[in-house]
Amino acid sequence: MWLLTSGALRDKANNPGYYKSILIEFHNFPGHFENQIEIDLKRTFPKNQKFNTTENLNKLKNILIAYSRRNVVIGYVQGFNFIAGRIIQVIPDEVI
Repeated sequence: MWLLTSGALRDKANNPGYYKSILIEFHNFPGHFENQIEIDLKRTFPKNQKFNTTENLNKLKNILIAYSRRNVVIGYVQGFNFIAGRIIQVIPDEVI
């Protein structure tokens, strides 16, 4: 329902592969947020089994990196990891 009401479903249909392109094509993008993201990954719900797997931590990392690259004015702010982590808990599939 969120995808529909937020307009994300329409945007996804109009821009197939956009998320993946941010991760792949901008891999040399100045990543001054990436060090902080790496540090915060280990702090994200440390007692939650879901975040004890490399797969889910990579999903979280990809989402945070893509967001910081897409929204360079905001970049990454501590605490985004918990917001994105909750989203992963509700919508488990990272859509690439």
